[in-house]
Amino acid sequence: MPLARYLREKNYTVGLACNCEVALEAPGLPDIVKQWHGTIEECEIFHIPFPRQIRPWQDWRCLRKAYTLCRFWDPDIVSVQTAKAGFLGRLAAHLADVPIIHYECHAWPFRPGMVGRTAEGMPFSERVYLWLEHRALHWTDFINHETEFMRRLSLQYEMWPCRERWQDKDLMRERYLRTLR
Repeated sequence: MPLARYLREKNYTVGLACNCEVALEAPGLPDIVKQWHGTIEECEIFHIPFPRQIRPWQDWRCLRKAYTLCRFWDPDIVSVQTAKAGFLGRLAAHLADVPIIHYECHAWPFRPGMVGRTAEGMPFSERVYLWLEHRALHWTDFINHETEFMRRLSLQYEMWPCRERWQDKDLMRERYLRTLR
């Protein structure tokens, strides 16, 4: 929401895609969000019913809807949050050739609970999440971390953006690491 408000103040056209039903239940959202009349402070809102649980068929439909939205809107920036919707949103934006893809990392889906644990010590499901996130890094330009803990996990598991359009991946890694300091 802060990024959307900032871009709206700079006279950008802003659209928000989310699971409106879940968002209505979230604590602390502004009352204006709860009205859902199709706009929020002149931002168009699109309902994509991303389920919290893994549901392959519904996830596939949401990916298609997010892709179609990206193709229709032709955005300059896509910013995503949450683990699963963030992964699917980045994939949709990548497939739709969105120029800039940003991920707001609240928590990695493979979060091991403590820094220092190796990938080999993770349960199978967390290793799958780690593998998927490493694939998604190739479609990601920027990652913001909500906490120092998440930043340290990113460094430990080599989770920095490495979108293929960057010619020098080592230089990109160094630039990213400098932003984290």
